[in-house]
Amino acid sequence: MAVLDVERHHQDLVDELIAAAEAYNPGVDKELLARAFHYAAAAHEGQLRRSGEPFVHHPWGAAKICAELRLDEQSVVAALLHDVVEDTEVELDDLRGEFGDEIAVLVEGVTKLTRTSFQSREQAEAENYRKMIVAMAQ
Repeated sequence: MAVLDVERHHQDLVDELIAAAEAYNPGVDKELLARAFHYAAAAHEGQLRRSGEPFVHHPWGAAKICAELRLDEQSVVAALLHDVVEDTEVELDDLRGEFGDEIAVLVEGVTKLTRTSFQSREQAEAENYRKMIVAMAQ
């Protein structure tokens, strides 16, 4: 995919995520959502999923689910960033400096347990969502 095509595709994903969040929160911080998406995309640049699609599609999908569940914008941002600390060189303190304590705490709460083995990918994803909900409740 050419650079302009990637940028256009990323903008389409951002626009779709913002539209999902605006459907229930007209005052959503569009700049924050866009910034978090682009941060995740840059951090995951070059990483692919087993399907061959860019890795950023996974956190985008998680964030869209959070928006469709009408979670607050901090939770949507945490979903976008949930694999950045675990799967890239970015550290939690980097996220804290860029996005603040609340989002860093949410990301920390959903960081996958690398020592835990799950019987299926679905179980692992369910555990990640459970941890995000617990982190939001604290």
